[in-house]
Amino acid sequence: MSIFYRGFDVGEGIVMKGYAMGRSTVKFNVTVNLNSINVSTNSTNLVGDLNSGILKLNSEAKVKGELHNFILFFYKKKSADMNCVMNVNTTSKAIQILKC
Repeated sequence: MSIFYRGFDVGEGIVMKGYAMGRSTVKFNVTVNLNSINVSTNSTNLVGDLNSGILKLNSEAKVKGELHNFILFFYKKKSADMNCVMNVNTTSKAIQILKC
């Protein structure tokens, strides 16, 4: 999982391996530490966004796995992509808008 600020990679998290039964959903939490070292040093956008109190971030994740059908004895590889846009309120340290 990666977090981007205006196209710059500012954080990465690891999605741990898991197992889901058929027709079920597995939810998991991913902790990501953000670092602005990759943001261009001449970018005034970061200073302006931090002063405004709203930081707009994008996140991307890809989950890959295999579907095992033991009745018909076959395996299928599947993947799912997730793209989200979020507004982080820097004063309250909360996510205000989250669209995936």
